[in-house]
Amino acid sequence: MGKTLRYINTAAKISLLFVVLVINSCNTLKRVSEDELLLKKNTIYADSAEVKSEDIESLIVQEPNTTILGYPLRLNLYNLAKKNPDSSYSAWLDRNEKRERKLINFLSKKQVDRL
Repeated sequence: MGKTLRYINTAAKISLLFVVLVINSCNTLKRVSEDELLLKKNTIYADSAEVKSEDIESLIVQEPNTTILGYPLRLNLYNLAKKNPDSSYSAWLDRNEKRERKLINFLSKKQVDRL
């Protein structure tokens, strides 16, 4: 029984290490070019004093990326997505000549074009 518990503890430690490595290997700045910046926090200053008025904060258009337990999950999901999904869809649609006709029969021409 002691050996089984030892193997379970070892497997749990290895799994945890693997998860930590995968999370840390994601590059959040993957699609941020040299001349762009990643917004982490908005701070408004007026006459060198920080302003924390909700009226003024509601005027800010840009919002920083949200985090879950300090990890920018939505940003990493965005980075995992393909850069140009339209060309991938077009290539998939053109691979089979009957595919577009089947989709038009199932949906409509307008819906297929909007996909």
